Amino acid sequence: MLATLARLIRPSAPRAVHPLLSLVVDTVGGGIAEAKDFEGLLSTALTVATDYFSGQIAAIPGPVNISEPLFGQEASCSALFPSADEITHALGRSLEVKESLPGLARSGHQYVHALLGVRCKPGQSAGQVVPYSDHTLRSLAPKESDARNYLAFVAVKRLLNDFAEHVNKLRRRERLLKQEWNIRNEIVDPSAPTEAGEYVLAADELVPDKLLQGLIAWLEAPEKYFRLEVGGAFLPSDRQHAGRDSAALELPLLHCSDRRQWLVCLVRFPVAEALQALERETHYHRHIFI
Repeated sequence: MLATLARLIRPSAPRAVHPLLSLVVDTVGGGIAEAKDFEGLLSTALTVATDYFSGQIAAIPGPVNISEPLFGQEASCSALFPSADEITHALGRSLEVKESLPGLARSGHQYVHALLGVRCKPGQSAGQVVPYSDHTLRSLAPKESDARNYLAFVAVKRLLNDFAEHVNKLRRRERLLKQEWNIRNEIVDPSAPTEAGEYVLAADELVPDKLLQGLIAWLEAPEKYFRLEVGGAFLPSDRQHAGRDSAALELPLLHCSDRRQWLVCLVRFPVAEALQALERETHYHRHIFI
């Protein structure tokens, strides 16, 4: 499945029909595939969005090795967690670890890569010692490249789902204020006067050509749905052990559909240790909503 995701996110021929077109039709519906030049216009817009997401995700630092035995031994692992027990809590309480790890273990993988999100404890800033809490893992995959491709796919899928939800709101209500609809993401001055009764109607707007134009506008502004910003947090690097650059790793701040803001990096951890952590925990409640 992960190899398929890689092909979906990075099609071999950007100008050819994009492999995510069928996903768009299934997610958005409304006869969008009947729009004029659907394949050509949407393939170009999808390539813009997937290239953007892949570029953002490529900038996420890591992978950092995390494991209880490494706490106190490797600087980056020790800087991420306040104690060795918190590594177990992160592995055992993350919902996606519970859902995905057993299948990866059955496939014979000994190590897994994933996105780690952390937050600063209330009242502390990223520059203080051990400020991190709520350690949460998501998008598990056997290889680093698989984990990054998985994240890129999740990001574009979230954009499509949000677009479909916006469209369905008009479909359910049959009309919306023009400002509320704003399907093309036009900049609107909230203080500008709006004429009473300035509505858009589902019958006029939910036609294939207009749906396609709206979706293209969303795909051409992917930074509104997923972006990394400077987080002001750094980890010491363990790369000097391999004779490479020992520069610190900067943890970027992820802005996405989750209202919480996460400092993120990629991590690598042993499957056996994570399975043991799942056995110790009974409440799987941590998640990151991309």
